[in-house]
Amino acid sequence: MRRILSILALASCAHLHAVTVQIWTQQQPVCNYANGSLYASAEGGSAPYTYQWNTGSTSWQMTGLMAGTYSVTVTDALGDEATAELTLEALSGWGNIGMGSQPYCDGQSSYGHVAASYLSIGGDPFSVDLSSAFPLMFDGPATEVYNTNTSPAWLGYSYILDAPEGWYSIGFTDANGCPGIAEGSVYGSVDWPAFTEVEVAASCGPAPNGSITVQRTGGNFAALTGPYETIWDTGSDDPEIFYDVPPGGHWLVQTTRTPATNSINWEVLPAAQCGDSIYVVVPDGGSACGELSGTVHIDADEDCVMDGGEIGAGHQVLILQPGPRYVSTDLAGHYSAQVPLGTYTLEPANPELGSVCPAQATISSLAVPVVLDAPVIGEAGPMPDLWASVVSGPARPGFEMIYSLHANNMNYGASGVVTATFTLDPNTTVISALPAPDLISGQTVVWTIPNVAPWAQPWFQVRVQVPPDVGLIGTFLNATFSLSSATLDLNSANNSSTYSTLVTGSYDPNDKLAFTSTRASDALYFIDGDEWVDYTIRFQNTGTDTAFTVVVTDTLDGTLDPGSLLVGAASHPFTWELAYGNVLRFTFADILLPDSNVNEPLSHGQLTFRIAPKTPLLPGTEVRNTANIFFDFNPPIITPMSVLTAEFSTAAEAGSSGMASAVLAPVPADRSLHVDLPANSALPVHATIVGVDGRTFASYTFASASQSLDLQGLPAGTYSLRLIARNGVRSTARFVKE
Repeated sequence: MRRILSILALASCAHLHAVTVQIWTQQQPVCNYANGSLYASAEGGSAPYTYQWNTGSTSWQMTGLMAGTYSVTVTDALGDEATAELTLEALSGWGNIGMGSQPYCDGQSSYGHVAASYLSIGGDPFSVDLSSAFPLMFDGPATEVYNTNTSPAWLGYSYILDAPEGWYSIGFTDANGCPGIAEGSVYGSVDWPAFTEVEVAASCGPAPNGSITVQRTGGNFAALTGPYETIWDTGSDDPEIFYDVPPGGHWLVQTTRTPATNSINWEVLPAAQCGDSIYVVVPDGGSACGELSGTVHIDADEDCVMDGGEIGAGHQVLILQPGPRYVSTDLAGHYSAQVPLGTYTLEPANPELGSVCPAQATISSLAVPVVLDAPVIGEAGPMPDLWASVVSGPARPGFEMIYSLHANNMNYGASGVVTATFTLDPNTTVISALPAPDLISGQTVVWTIPNVAPWAQPWFQVRVQVPPDVGLIGTFLNATFSLSSATLDLNSANNSSTYSTLVTGSYDPNDKLAFTSTRASDALYFIDGDEWVDYTIRFQNTGTDTAFTVVVTDTLDGTLDPGSLLVGAASHPFTWELAYGNVLRFTFADILLPDSNVNEPLSHGQLTFRIAPKTPLLPGTEVRNTANIFFDFNPPIITPMSVLTAEFSTAAEAGSSGMASAVLAPVPADRSLHVDLPANSALPVHATIVGVDGRTFASYTFASASQSLDLQGLPAGTYSLRLIARNGVRSTARFVKE
């Protein structure tokens, strides 16, 4: 009887988890054009799935579709099938395609412009042939200009709309009678940002090391060109700094934000070329400054002398007073700084290292560099401090992604034999690993390291495959890297690290991500819960040739404590330094990063670092940060700004990707959670509750904009409520269950 019941239970379980499929609309077609797209999302059953559409396609996604009825049959690995059908309706017109504009200079007039690529709503302008839509006929004066250098040829069409400054909504009809609206602002004459503050630091010593700090406010967006580089206006009022400036006079020139040279049709559009400038003189410090250098070492016998066998304190942040000024050591413990003449004290920022004897020196001459060594000793003695650090590139359905791992020893005790274990998300599979692991078993990769020396950072890399399941978009892939050793560790809490990577359909190839220590919000820093911020900077070579050197600079926000800096994992070998002005500089020399056209998976690079805000941190304080990415001798690529707002943990934060934020209450939740969707949500909305480890705890389908969820069976912890609307728009909201 027990055997029969078991069989019945298994049969019941299989029925409950049978394969299902839904069809989702990615893009409705416009009029009679074949520019619609759909995708199928399969769940349950046994992966992998195969797809068979009524069009004959066998992909999970279909593009280039006209209006019509489409059906798909999904078959899982056990041969079970599920079928879905959807009628794809066409939009009656192009809708609002937007309008571009530029501020104009003397001798020019204001204008708006519309490019052919504006018609490629919701997709790649190169993927659908819209040549039959041109020319466009506008309900007002419009001049057609054509760029013969564009491929495909239809993307060469642009239209100049001469109009005074203001907001416009101008109708148009394409060559086939499909209507649309070009709507947007036409800018007036250029209004230059005001230089509200200019600070200059002298250049000291044989190498240029002066700086110019500029504060600009108001006006139109304008690039600022100064010594060696152009700083693009990000729209914020943050200071803009030119580093390593030689002594002498320098022009700082503002220019209007003209179309970038990689924009379609930029060369046939009117472009404002006027400029506004100021002249700045960087003093020659000459004998007023000098060089301070030395070695920070572990003084095991505490005799204030670096004896044979004693080692340097590598990768440490040092504090110079008065200031404070910050400088970093290399792997061997060496440091060097150009500072004004005066008397300085030096101490490590690392609270685990204490000074053995006072480190103080007076710089009185440029001609005589001053050597100031700093003997230090660990408060806990020669113990290892293993820190597992991990970073990844972007995750997209059907593509490879790469994890980079560092096994850092942050103290001066030898580790002995270390076992490094990397556990992948269940949705991914291992392709390869470097160096050759001792074990690959399912989603687990294991290496044995004979010893991790003080300050060393053994590097590992794992290539994984993300399945071609569009249902993963908006979810997180969670991977854990852990280190274990028989030797007593100074801080075992950092021996394991879980890294969460958001699966996206598209992404900015150069970006900066911020993760707080609690991982409770991607927009808030909880004063009463968070301890630090982990920043990830990702970059990709999207050019046309190999990048030989990549330099990433990050000017630390004034709300961050440079003394708390810890540099973590990176995708390639690198060096780093903390320089004057709290500029964190990473140099990837001889990186040989291929361009994305030659090798897309290997065209990516990443790095990560950890830093804590200064205390006290008041509610409402914004912690802002951007990074500059230099590929060889090209102008910098500036990442979108990362902003964290300091608050107390009294509310949930919702993060969206196209859908406005859902409202959750109460927070924290206990027995139930009430969810109010945005008024414009395309119902029904599919919702899942996902834990921090990536497990799905519950799934729902919302037929109305207001829902109450029963949480009585949900364990206490932090969760994500992931929402997918009928039109494919996604949003994620986080909450805490008590």
